[in-house]
Amino acid sequence: MRKNHLDSGFTLVEVVVTLAILGIIAMVAVPNIKTWQESYTLRSASQEVYAMLMQAKTEAMKRNRNCRVEFGKNGATGIQICTGATVSCAAATTFKQSQLPTGATFTGGGGDGCPSLGAGGAFAFRANFLPVNPQFTCGSVYVTVGGQQSRVQINNAGNISIF
Repeated sequence: MRKNHLDSGFTLVEVVVTLAILGIIAMVAVPNIKTWQESYTLRSASQEVYAMLMQAKTEAMKRNRNCRVEFGKNGATGIQICTGATVSCAAATTFKQSQLPTGATFTGGGGDGCPSLGAGGAFAFRANFLPVNPQFTCGSVYVTVGGQQSRVQINNAGNISIF
C-alpha cells in the first residue's frame, strides 16, 4: 500500500511543541553558560597571578636579586614584575607585564591572616625565595569576576597557593 505524499512531514502542532521545548532548554542553559564563563575567567585570572608570582620568585633566585610584583599597574588589572626593587618598580627594572583577563579585577579581602595585596599592592621575594619585608611574611591577592572570588596566597615560606 502506498502512502499519500500529503501524509509526510510535520504538523504545525509538532513544530510548535519542538520550538517550545528548545526555548525551555535555552532558558535553562543561558544562565549556566554565564556562570561557567565567569568561573573560567576567574580560574584564568588566578592562574595568571600565580604564574607572575612564581616567575618573580624564580627570577629572584636566578638573578640573585630581590624581585617585586606589583598589582594594579598599567590600569587597574595590570601586573608587573621588576628586579632589585623593594619599594617601587621603576620602568628600567621592569622585565614583565601582564593583564588580568577581561572582567576580572583585583579586590580586597581578608580573614585569612595575611594582608590583602589588591590593586596598588605589591609583594617582593629575596634571592632565597622568601618574602622581603618581615612585616609582610605572607600576603593574599584577591581576584573577583562577577559574584565569584578567588584568593592567591603567598605564605611565610614563600609558597604560593590558589584558594
